[in-house]
Amino acid sequence: MPEGPMNGEEVHLPPEPVRNLEPTCGIEKECYPPRMEILRNNEVSIQFFSVGCVIRVGCKSVGFNNVEEAMKELNEYVANPRESVKKWNKVFNVNE
Repeated sequence: MPEGPMNGEEVHLPPEPVRNLEPTCGIEKECYPPRMEILRNNEVSIQFFSVGCVIRVGCKSVGFNNVEEAMKELNEYVANPRESVKKWNKVFNVNE
């Protein structure tokens, strides 16, 4: 009779390989380029008017009635472009 698991013999499987449990980019977590790369890749311009201004970052433009509010948003973008981009993308997507 041939040997094997059908004849009462124990089966020994190789151990499971150790798997990296950290999420990889694009699956469980979002991946972004480094902060300075985001800032370098998007041109920023400010156009002031008699009341307020328009800030352009890359291909997007946002008008502000208040220059102080515009500068606050611009400073937030420079400090943390990833979060700022997420925030403003929500605003742009709602308006489409």
